[in-house]
Amino acid sequence: MKKYLFLVLLSLILFAYGCNTKPSQAAVRYAESISGIDVLKATITDTKVLIIAIDATGGQNYDALARCYLNDAIKHGADDIKECTVVDYSTSEFQKGAVVGKRLGRAFK
Repeated sequence: MKKYLFLVLLSLILFAYGCNTKPSQAAVRYAESISGIDVLKATITDTKVLIIAIDATGGQNYDALARCYLNDAIKHGADDIKECTVVDYSTSEFQKGAVVGKRLGRAFK
């Protein structure tokens, strides 16, 4: 019985370790490369979401912008990105591994 319990515990630990992998270096480099004039700040969260902070204006299609950046990231080798989210820079708070704020647009892989 102890043997089976040990095997189950070991498999759970290995599964949990495999699910918590960090974003690839290509994804991190891509986020750093797009930060500039139009994109005020870009980062990759721990859940492999590309967050793009912009100075938002009304009446824009931010879902299309997110889709554009997601496709561009994949073209630049950041295949592990699962989602791209556009946020308003003035209402967002960047934390370690996460971003809190109002989402304006989203695109999923």
